[in-house]
Amino acid sequence: MSGCSTEDDLNEIFIGNTFHITNLTYNSTTISKDLTELYESGNEAYYIVFNNQTFQGTLRKGTHIEGTWHADGKNNRFSMKFGTSTSLPVRSDIQDKIYDILLNAQSYSGDSNVLKIYKDSSSFITLSSRKLN
Repeated sequence: MSGCSTEDDLNEIFIGNTFHITNLTYNSTTISKDLTELYESGNEAYYIVFNNQTFQGTLRKGTHIEGTWHADGKNNRFSMKFGTSTSLPVRSDIQDKIYDILLNAQSYSGDSNVLKIYKDSSSFITLSSRKLN
């Protein structure tokens, strides 16, 4: 007999994976027309790399983010704590919304291919292991 676990494999989902931000829903509105900034930014922006309890990435070109993260694979709780050096030197509306969601993240869903990070049910970002062209 073997047992099944209902707990997510956090190492499989997060550790060593680079996720590109591919979609944004903020206050129940999908921000599609503004995503041009994401798609035209190339590989230098709008990605997050998760390592063992740390993350680093870039929002808009020139805006580096880093810090620690914690996830609970049983109840899908998720949080990110930004390092003290994190600032937003180059501001944009879309970047501010993404930063707000990450800063106030409460939960996640998905796998190592497509991951959603939720501030709440009406505000979340979708990340993909493959960058959209």
